Amino acid sequence: MSRSKVSKNLSTLRDLGYIRQTPDTRDRRELETSLTQDGRDMLAIIDQQHKTLEEDARQIWSEDEQEEFTALANRLIAKLRQERVA
Repeated sequence: MSRSKVSKNLSTLRDLGYIRQTPDTRDRRELETSLTQDGRDMLAIIDQQHKTLEEDARQIWSEDEQEEFTALANRLIAKLRQERVA
């Protein structure tokens, strides 16, 4: 991800109140980024939603289907990582 994209995404997260950024005490040109309580709460909600999706998948897919899905997802993840590096 380019530096400008990271900066834009951090700006959006800051505007939404999920992170706070303060000047680094050692280098005032840099910003220290930390999660706010709203940010932690949002991550907890996302985590719970992921767990719910996993439970749903386990209920509707057989073990073989789960293994097949995992293999396909891992192939996709590898390809996306490869493209991100290139």
